[in-house]
Amino acid sequence: MFVLHIELKLKPGLQQSLEKTYLGKFRPAISAPEGFNAVQLLHSKENDATYRLCLTFDQQASQHKWVATDLHQEVMARDRRPVCRILRPGLQHCIKGLDRTIDKM
Repeated sequence: MFVLHIELKLKPGLQQSLEKTYLGKFRPAISAPEGFNAVQLLHSKENDATYRLCLTFDQQASQHKWVATDLHQEVMARDRRPVCRILRPGLQHCIKGLDRTIDKM
């Protein structure tokens, strides 16, 4: 199993925009590729502007295949992510201080 944690720092006032994009566009897109297992968007209880995106694949090669797809490029294009900047990509350690999962069923 390969788990990728990406910490995001939002621009002020754009939390709802990120959550809407995650639920409406990103989560459906990331759920499609072979080898995908799970995705979560976690919200920090200490800093309202900090989120963590957690992606789980069966192996790192599956994540690399996803990154190489046209769908990934469309969903993750820099001009379509103006709400945040990635602080520390690739974190693979325990999550502390995050208490709210954005996923809604």
